[in-house]
Amino acid sequence: MLPGIQVTALADITSGMTTGQFAPQFPVPLIKKDFGETIQAAGSETRVPTLIAARGVFCRAMEHGMGQDNMTGVVKLSATPAAG
Repeated sequence: MLPGIQVTALADITSGMTTGQFAPQFPVPLIKKDFGETIQAAGSETRVPTLIAARGVFCRAMEHGMGQDNMTGVVKLSATPAAG
């Protein structure tokens, strides 16, 4: 990517999160699926602990009804108390 395009994309993502606009462009279920495939390709969960944690965030988002949100919608989890 060109630097200007990266800045524009970051500004769009940030704006969406701060204004509560989570229309799906890359929805939560696709991110969850991609993380799962990457974890499987790694051959062992112990090899990719960060991906395991990140996938957990997207699994939690799905459990909280955020399946139709853009990937940035997981920011709403910070306002949702954790179960337990």
